[in-house]
Amino acid sequence: MKKNFTMGLILTFMVLGLAPLAFAVEKSVAPVTASMPTHTTATATPQVTSVEGTVVSIDMLSSTPTLKLTLASGQLSSVQLDRLATTVWKGSQPIGLTQLTAGQKVKVRCKAKNGKQIANSIEIK
Repeated sequence: MKKNFTMGLILTFMVLGLAPLAFAVEKSVAPVTASMPTHTTATATPQVTSVEGTVVSIDMLSSTPTLKLTLASGQLSSVQLDRLATTVWKGSQPIGLTQLTAGQKVKVRCKAKNGKQIANSIEIK
């Protein structure tokens, strides 16, 4: 008799323990793909431009270092420098930004970012 009572009690707990799982299966779940984009958007890559001219000045002490050039047309142009990303080349050798001096002829490759020209590389001619 004790054996039947124990088996009945075990079966009751098993049924009660599995009952929530049966109800969980019945709940409907919203499709996951509803909030996902259906297409990929292409990010616009900044256009690389280049300018050639003669270095007028280089300001490395300000919070936004700037290189000022006189273009062939006589116009004054200024380009922001990135202390970490802008590379300076003399021939095939990379050199530091501090090696730039007034009077050098250079070719500057830059990208527009936030409405300003940021130099990627500077080639000393």
